Amino acid sequence: MMMYITNQYFLFIIQINTKNNMDVKIRREQKMKNSLIQNREKIQKAIMAIFQDEVQTLSSDLQSILIDDMVTAFYNRLSVMKKIQDRN
Repeated sequence: MMMYITNQYFLFIIQINTKNNMDVKIRREQKMKNSLIQNREKIQKAIMAIFQDEVQTLSSDLQSILIDDMVTAFYNRLSVMKKIQDRN
């Protein structure tokens, strides 16, 4: 009987730790996502400021699309470079 209680107690502790770890992981992922969104917006504003003269002939919709594409390309290239660096 004592062994059963001990096992149940340890299973309970494991469940609590697993739930806490998942909660921490979810909060960390949400924080990272918010950070990426903020960084993306900063990069978009910076690129728009840099290329303001070049893109002013485009409509505002096309400007937004172009800037978003440029930021996406930047993040994709950065991801590839990080993977290459991790291999070495």
